[in-house]
Amino acid sequence: MIARHLSTGGMSLLVGLMWGVILAMGAQAQNTVPAATSDRLAPNACDLAFNNRCDERRPGGTGLCPLGGDYADCEGREMGYTPVATFFGYDDRQLFDTSAWPWRAIGELYFDTGSSCTGVLISDDVVLTAAHCIVHYGALVTAGEFITARGRVEGPARARILDGHVLDTVRDDPDVRRFFRENSDWALLKLDTPVGADVGYLRVEAVSDNRPLRRDLISFIALAVITFIASFALKGVERRGLQVLAILGLLVLGGFAARTLFGEDPRLERVWQAGYSGDTGTNLSGSTDCRLLEFRASGLIGHNCDTVVGDSGSPLLVRRGQDWAIIAVVSHMSRSEQEVSFGRTELVDRAYAVSSSVVPDPEAVFGQDR
Repeated sequence: MIARHLSTGGMSLLVGLMWGVILAMGAQAQNTVPAATSDRLAPNACDLAFNNRCDERRPGGTGLCPLGGDYADCEGREMGYTPVATFFGYDDRQLFDTSAWPWRAIGELYFDTGSSCTGVLISDDVVLTAAHCIVHYGALVTAGEFITARGRVEGPARARILDGHVLDTVRDDPDVRRFFRENSDWALLKLDTPVGADVGYLRVEAVSDNRPLRRDLISFIALAVITFIASFALKGVERRGLQVLAILGLLVLGGFAARTLFGEDPRLERVWQAGYSGDTGTNLSGSTDCRLLEFRASGLIGHNCDTVVGDSGSPLLVRRGQDWAIIAVVSHMSRSEQEVSFGRTELVDRAYAVSSSVVPDPEAVFGQDR
């Protein structure tokens, strides 16, 4: 690496230049998380990165990593927004063991064009990723290879990409139209080998903000209670009729209301993200404790998982007991000026993922003879 011949004091400048090179080579669409390049520079590519100990060959380091390979631990993790990465004050990523579940189901997509993204197996031979990874100037460009489970003793699982399909999961949203040629950022890729039968695959779970529904249910229940109380002002048939109507309304809403009102708010749920970030080489990295911050009717979800060039197409995961589910696909990041109070504005950083109100069906997309 060039970094081996530079002084420690020059490392910050070097890494800044590295990010600029990655952005120029990998960007596919404005403000998306760009696709990385297969020969990308990787300032956190050491296998010991993100262990909170400087392992570079420098004063104070253990010497177990080359100079420039353990940047976050050696230079500090205090990070913010950059054109190719969004950190929320601190880079709290870690590396994942790709021989273990569910991380072995998440792989890297190497395209013949030289770019790469992250993808996740959702069936034996179908990978879910971001549409902007395969849409170039309005055309699908899917030729490439999927590689996963590099950490296994028997070696990684590999498959060539046979076909691709963009899913219409995102409804009309001005933000999406501004950033993407396609009004969607979900895509499925069909593989020539059923690697999912070997390493496993993850299911997709539809997610939405249930808080507006909670408010509506509370309003309906309150109306039914008020109606029942108001019925005592009436007499005879009118009273009994109104009371029966109110009771029936409460019974109909009861079961549904209990499930919705007391269900967990998705904004409070712990979320994991894992992808092949452009600064970690062939290591899978990500966040283990982030949250969903914003829901849009279109399906866009704001989140605070740290994302870097190359993370496009990586999944946001939730845990269901011993099971895991995909709730969104990492899409893009933005920094915009937003009004916070009485005309006062602030720069707000957002990392966005795309969810789906409908779980994709690989058989419906590619046919049953997959």
